[in-house]
Order: sequence, then C-alpha cells, then structure tokens
Amino acid sequence: SGRYTYISDTGSSVNDYFLLSNDLFVAVYDSCKLVISERIESDHMPVELYFRLLKEKDLNADEGDEKAFIDKFVWNPSNAQAFKDSFDSDEARTKLEYAINMINVDINKALRVFNEFIREMAKCMKKRVFFK
Repeated sequence: SGRYTYISDTGSSVNDYFLLSNDLFVAVYDSCKLVISERIESDHMPVELYFRLLKEKDLNADEGDEKAFIDKFVWNPSNAQAFKDSFDSDEARTKLEYAINMINVDINKALRVFNEFIREMAKCMKKRVFFK
C-alpha cells in the first residue's frame, strides 16, 4: 500500500516479508489483510497479516470426504533410493532435456516444465496433510 514499516530521521523503508505456501493459502484461506499499525515508541511499525478461513463447505475436500488437505513433498530418507532411481530412465532424461532446451525459448514455460518434472520424480516423497 506504500506505507513505510520503518521510519527514522535518516530515512524510511519497507523490509518486511510474510511467507506462506501458495498451496496452503489456496486450500484453507479465502483472503488476507495486511495491517501496518502506527506507533511512536519505536522506529519500527508493527506489521500484522490477518487471514480469513474458507467456509468449511468450501474447503477442498472431495465429495463425502470430511477432511481438507494439501499434498506436499517431505524428504524421507527411507525413500531416497526410490527418488534417485526415478531419475534413471530415458523418459526422465528426455523431460529434463526438454526443460533445459526451453530456457532460451520461453523461460516461464521452462520453469513450469522443470517444476512438473521434479514433482513427478519426487512422487515417492509426496505426503497428504489433513487440516481437520
């Protein structure tokens, strides 16, 4: 919004970050609101981020499923060999080569293809996390 979060005699700045998984945000929250509070006892302004939860019926649960979830990738040392083995195929090498060749054509598409490639190779590390 253009409001400073640090104000002093030598200058003002905005250096605050909120990091949140996009998958989590889309699955659980409807909207968010950033609030920068005024205060005089410090050069630093409190920064608060508020989230509004989706209505229960809007959460991404399947028909008849009572739980909302997101799928995430979690490193599991016992699946390390399966992860490594997923890269040892002609199909995997072809997909990776395609992503690399796309860099000079369309960097955004190259990144999408590479991300899809990594997600596919890491499916042995996929874990479903439930919220309810």
